[in-house]
Amino acid sequence: MEVPFDRDEGSYLYMGYSFIKGYIPYVDFYEMKPPGIFLVYGLFHILFGSSTFLLHFGLLLLQLYTAWLVYKIVASMFQRQQPGMLAACVYVIFNLSPNFMGFGIMSEHFFILFVLLSMYFLVKPMGQKVITNMFVAGLFFGMAAMIRQHAIFFVLPVLMLII
Repeated sequence: MEVPFDRDEGSYLYMGYSFIKGYIPYVDFYEMKPPGIFLVYGLFHILFGSSTFLLHFGLLLLQLYTAWLVYKIVASMFQRQQPGMLAACVYVIFNLSPNFMGFGIMSEHFFILFVLLSMYFLVKPMGQKVITNMFVAGLFFGMAAMIRQHAIFFVLPVLMLII
């Protein structure tokens, strides 16, 4: 947990800190990423402070929550728990690999979280809350797009969940 910050996570955390201190993105500091990245890193900084241990602990909590979302989505799609457990285990195993930057507080972790939150609201039993769930899913997908431009590649899979 006391792993030093790498170049990207240190930069993003500093930009998030600057954002919550009132500095204006693209005027007072610059990054080519969309503006949502400054918000999530700023909130992460507010929640977990500036300690490398606490920030990496926050990342661990974020990854566990993301694994739980993978479980819920896959279990809901297959209507069985076993595929959900397998998918969540595979997600955790890959995320623990240094080759996938699982130990760094990277924008991909936040991006994946918001894409999965969007998918979760699309696959959960809707009942009378169809419009509400689709609206919330759209908000989360929009936030994913505000973190990484790669959200465009998830439009087709998300649309397939709607149909």
